[in-house]
Amino acid sequence: MDIANLESAPNIGLYETRLVADRDDRSADESWTVRVALRDRRGALAAIAGSFARAGVAVRSARIATGPGGIVIDVFRVQAAEWTDWDGVRRTIDASLAAGYDRLAVEAVDATIAIAHDPSGARSILDVRAADRVGLLARVAGAISRAGLEIHSATIATSGREAIDTFEVTGASGRGLTAADERALRSALAGRRVRRRPSLIRAASRARGQ
Repeated sequence: MDIANLESAPNIGLYETRLVADRDDRSADESWTVRVALRDRRGALAAIAGSFARAGVAVRSARIATGPGGIVIDVFRVQAAEWTDWDGVRRTIDASLAAGYDRLAVEAVDATIAIAHDPSGARSILDVRAADRVGLLARVAGAISRAGLEIHSATIATSGREAIDTFEVTGASGRGLTAADERALRSALAGRRVRRRPSLIRAASRARGQ
């Protein structure tokens, strides 16, 4: 199944995941391309990356974007054993989505971060650099979700032993990050629990179906 078929897959449930894993037979290092489709929701990337980590799957690069109809299409380049139970990975993602992002593990991330803002104020760009290791993406994505931020797109890459991750995000108001958003993010990345009141602006937007 190709990514187009994933994107057009009908009736993807709120906590349902479609996953296709293809082994790169030309590679000697157990490389796979994994395509994941699911409904956009906070904590989705953390759920996927956490499920990969529990299965011993190492993410080498990824492209994350939201497609038509609120369906997220994620393409991962990973290293995984030949006997990896991909259906088990998919079930773990489903269970994590059903549990909710507020159940994500609180873990510190030893990383350097930089934040830039779109001139329009609509979104912000978060760059995260850290020593590459299995589970890093899960920790970073989990911290972003626990801070109350939304990930709209992301590019994940590794250079040598360094992971270089770039996220396009919005804050509690549904726009670019405020000083309060940045404080919440830094607290979450430091491994501290973050308690934030729901944004009235975001609540109103969701009530309108936006």
